[in-house]
Amino acid sequence: MTLAGEEAVDISARIRTRSRLDDHPSAPPAPSPPRSHRRAEEAWRSLSAIPLLDLRVVLEYVRLRNLATLAAKVGLFLERHKDHFSVPAPVLEELRSLRPRAPHYLDRSARGKLVAPWNLIVPTVLLEGEWEAVR
Repeated sequence: MTLAGEEAVDISARIRTRSRLDDHPSAPPAPSPPRSHRRAEEAWRSLSAIPLLDLRVVLEYVRLRNLATLAAKVGLFLERHKDHFSVPAPVLEELRSLRPRAPHYLDRSARGKLVAPWNLIVPTVLLEGEWEAVR
C-alpha cells in the first residue's frame, strides 16, 4: 500500500527492529551512577572519618537551619555511628522530633528503602554498609 508515493510500514516491524538493536552487544553501556549519588557516598565516608564531633554544635546547626530532612539525615548518620561518636539517646530523640512528617529522600537521584524512624528513604547501598566497607 502506498500513501503519496511512500510505502506504508508496519509499526510492529519497526518496534521489533529497534528491540533487536537495543539487545545488540555493541549497544552503549548503562550510564554510571548519578553524580549526586557519588557525592552522597563521599560525604558519608568523609564524615565517618572524623574522630570527634561536638554534638551541641551539630544540634544547634540543625535547629538553626530548621530543615526536617537535614535533621533526619544527621540523625540517621549519628544513629549509625553512635558508638564511634558516643551519641547519647537524648540527642537522637531531639533529632527524631525534628524529622519530616512524611518520607523524604536522602538522595533524590537514588532509589532506596524507607528507614521509618527517620522518615528517610535511603539508598540500599548505604543501608547494607557497602560504603563503610570501602574505606
